[in-house]
Amino acid sequence: INAEYMGSKRNVLVKNLEIIETLGSTTCIASDKTGTLTQNKMTVSHLYYDDQIWNTGINVVSGNEYQTLDSNSQGFKQLSDVATLGSKAYFIVEPGEKIDIDKTKVKGDASETALVKFLQPIHDIAEYRIQHPQAVEIPFNSNNKWALSINRMQNGSYTIFMKGAPERILMRCTSVNIRGQNIAIDDNWRTKIQKANTELARRGERVLGFACLPLDQYKYPANFRFDNENINFPLEGLQFCGLISLIDPPRIGVKESVATCQEAGIRVMMVTGDHPETARAIGKSIGIMPSATIQEIAESRGTSVDRIDKNTVDAVVVTGTQLMEFSEADWEYTLTRKEVIFARTMPQQKQEIVRRLQDRNEVVAVTGDGTNDSPALRQASCGVAMGIAGSDIAKEAAQIILLDDNFSSLVVGIEEGRLIFDNLKKCIYYTLTHLTPEIIPFLLYIIINIPLGLSTLMILTIDLGSELIAAVSLAWERGESAVMKKPPRNILTDRLVNRRVFFMSYAFYGVWETLVCFWAYYWVLINVYGFPFNELFNRGVGFDKPDVADFDDALMEKNTKWGSVSGQYSSFQDYRVTACKEAQSAVLFAIAISQLANIIMAKSRYTSIRHFKPNKIMHIGQVIAMCVMVLVIYCPGIQDFFFTHAVHGYIIALIIPTIPIMIAIDEARKYFIRRQNQCVVAFTDY
Repeated sequence: INAEYMGSKRNVLVKNLEIIETLGSTTCIASDKTGTLTQNKMTVSHLYYDDQIWNTGINVVSGNEYQTLDSNSQGFKQLSDVATLGSKAYFIVEPGEKIDIDKTKVKGDASETALVKFLQPIHDIAEYRIQHPQAVEIPFNSNNKWALSINRMQNGSYTIFMKGAPERILMRCTSVNIRGQNIAIDDNWRTKIQKANTELARRGERVLGFACLPLDQYKYPANFRFDNENINFPLEGLQFCGLISLIDPPRIGVKESVATCQEAGIRVMMVTGDHPETARAIGKSIGIMPSATIQEIAESRGTSVDRIDKNTVDAVVVTGTQLMEFSEADWEYTLTRKEVIFARTMPQQKQEIVRRLQDRNEVVAVTGDGTNDSPALRQASCGVAMGIAGSDIAKEAAQIILLDDNFSSLVVGIEEGRLIFDNLKKCIYYTLTHLTPEIIPFLLYIIINIPLGLSTLMILTIDLGSELIAAVSLAWERGESAVMKKPPRNILTDRLVNRRVFFMSYAFYGVWETLVCFWAYYWVLINVYGFPFNELFNRGVGFDKPDVADFDDALMEKNTKWGSVSGQYSSFQDYRVTACKEAQSAVLFAIAISQLANIIMAKSRYTSIRHFKPNKIMHIGQVIAMCVMVLVIYCPGIQDFFFTHAVHGYIIALIIPTIPIMIAIDEARKYFIRRQNQCVVAFTDY
């Protein structure tokens, strides 16, 4: 029921029903950034070339602190050439169809889509690529963090175009183009470029680096066969052309969802391949990392990092390069921080992060969309793939698919998982409660030989007739307001059936129902039919059988009612059996009435029932339960099959107040739980 609801209403497709419970016990979420926490709708925001950061003039969020770029400059032309020929994204158009940048669909990932939309007004992308055909390419992968294309230029020579992570591109460059001049890169230029990269990343923008290298026409003639497996062309000594930064705003509602997770005791980590400053800026804006890192604290105090006590710092940003050199102590320190971001990570590192968290008994939910994410998705306690941007391999590896690629949907899934566990617990509590008044009469019948309070057939009537729909109806209960305000359950100790459930079911309300049933039973035998209480001991065997008369003389002599009603019955045996039938029927009805109150109480574990919406399935179950009781107890013919007898109306009237009394007691219990009364919480908060 809940899985169907999650798929149709919540955009959470569940492949394995058992995983919903695991999702509800999640203690840590290792989330990707792009497309999950952000909208995956990138726009070119800034460019860096000619030793200057330029504003594109497209994104108003960028402000006016940088000059608007000059599209006629030589530096921009070179950067736009590399971005155009080094990308694969293209507009999907029919022959002769005009491209509308805002409406025409683009085939390609979000970053390259932003690039071609930005560059299309400058030169027609498709035509420009036809004029400069590609000879060979090396696609982007998470290990290299760059992509390469070699294209044939109009003069017949070849040029290498490379784009990727700025630090990876920069390390392969030996020169930089500044206003048409090729200048050797020294430490000073390297620092300038890194500073520009950091400045843009701190704005929360994804930064791409671009480089090129014209190849010697004599060494690489027109008929040269490039090999991208056994590399026969240079990958270093490139010319750095510049940076392009893309802004990808956070998804609407993701900040609130992160806050909901934190309130629920779930730690949200970001694991991304982006620059650490980009990840830090996004993390800060959506609440994953509101605190300052040790580097920021040291910078604000004007001191060195070594002089800050790192154990007082809650936030830490770790790069993939740092992870390669991590010791056990480093892992311990990092994974015990409240706010953690892993940046520039590789797929195997993401899997290692998940494994390390699981070693600490964390229940880890991992989001991913790429093929390289599949190891981490399989390793995770709950792997979550993206339905829109996710690859087929990622979807196959995951147990849950977010149909809208939205982090908020994952949080809703966690809430549904907690709700399922709560509803199962409520169902178990409700079902176990009526076992006490069913079992105790048998025990007393065996131990002290008193007349049996409930027949086996009547027990089956309760369990299979009146209780079935009512118990199942709890699956339709929606969550309590505090379901995402409590810490995750401990999967090692917090089971569906625990001591508190047993206490509440058997020793608390089970005993209450038993007392009501015994009161109804003996009220019928003593006050309606005149059997003395002390004469019922050692009379259990055969009391409900008309052919057993060994003890009838003594019972008839001491019965207070027989003398006045003897003419209405064929024999005392008939009178005794009728009394037993009505007494057992009163017990049957008392259990049904008590369970009406119990199902209402089971709607919540700690919230007042005044705040709950009606449950139609539950009401149908209650009506069916009462109809079954009325038919079994009052319908001629059916009475003979179930060995029942009509119960006097005033006895039922005395039983009915059980409902408001039990509900009032339970409301008081829930009130004290909400007030954090430790004595009540310790025993009755199941």
